[in-house]
Amino acid sequence: MTDLGNRAADNAPLRDGLLGALPQAAPQTPATHSGQVIALLGPPRSGSSAVMRGIACLDVYLGRDIDLRAAGPANPEGFWEDKKVQRLCERFMAESGMQWDSLRLLTDADFHSAEASASVAAATRIVTESLAQSPHQCWGLKNPRMARMIPVWMAAFHKANCEDRYVITLRNPLSVAASVINGSPHRGAGAGPTHLHLIWLLHMLGAMEPLMAGKPAVIVDYDRVLAEPVKELQRIAHGLNLPASPKNQQAMEAYGKEFLNRGLRHSVFSPDDVQKNPLVPPLVVDAYTLLLAAARDELAPASDEFRSRWRALAAQIGNLKSVFDYLDHLDRKLTRRRAVAIAFYRHMPLSLKRFVAGFI
Repeated sequence: MTDLGNRAADNAPLRDGLLGALPQAAPQTPATHSGQVIALLGPPRSGSSAVMRGIACLDVYLGRDIDLRAAGPANPEGFWEDKKVQRLCERFMAESGMQWDSLRLLTDADFHSAEASASVAAATRIVTESLAQSPHQCWGLKNPRMARMIPVWMAAFHKANCEDRYVITLRNPLSVAASVINGSPHRGAGAGPTHLHLIWLLHMLGAMEPLMAGKPAVIVDYDRVLAEPVKELQRIAHGLNLPASPKNQQAMEAYGKEFLNRGLRHSVFSPDDVQKNPLVPPLVVDAYTLLLAAARDELAPASDEFRSRWRALAAQIGNLKSVFDYLDHLDRKLTRRRAVAIAFYRHMPLSLKRFVAGFI
């Protein structure tokens, strides 16, 4: 699968995980594109659904209502996400032996497999069909798992001959962990905050790959979207060269007044909280600090300083691949043992359950 084997020049020094499998599209003029896709990348519970709904104000087609995931307790305002994209992402991750919260770093081999080739073909069909349905030939898609398997989607965009641009959602890792723990509990026994902070880090690592490969991308801070929705949507429009007509301006203002509300955010943490929290690994602190500077336009992602600092961070993560893989192995073992323990506990006599409860 040659598309997945071509390495972006920007990432040549980086060898592990997602860093070695990015496709490098051949130069094309805009006139040759079959359309434009806006891919939203970020960790679970990072505000991606709310941001995606805002992007729809910029003439970005999200799909037919029948194709979108229905709202649920985890997202009462809607996911704004194509079910076909969700199913493909879940299938690829499962075939790779991973859950959404797995800590294993994917390798080149994962993206050169028969499963990866089939996923690229399926993703290409989804992209082509969705662009054909779009009134403006501009389709927006998201799923948190996309960040962990971004080489598959970048290869699909290339095969579909479309122009791919990206919105990267950034949310304070303490808020993400709190949202997961309070709103969608972790499936396993290793549900501590540090585990969730590392999951945040791996998702952000993948989410940054298109930007580091030279693709147009905007980093957006979720807290700033809630505070100044119109300003942040205008920033996205400017960064991705999306239309900002009077009609879109009205849609953005309505989005800020009617769609967004305080109910979309249940916890607020400051950057200082991240710096001071002993459960946040230093690599997470460094990554969040750097990405927040870019989201605040204090440091341009295209600058040599930003790229040099992010490459150094990514290299450190890649060097810890064996550690991440081992932690993932332990988490899966704990998950299996917990499931067995729960099964035994359910069949215990009540008196024995009370005795056991005294020790746990």
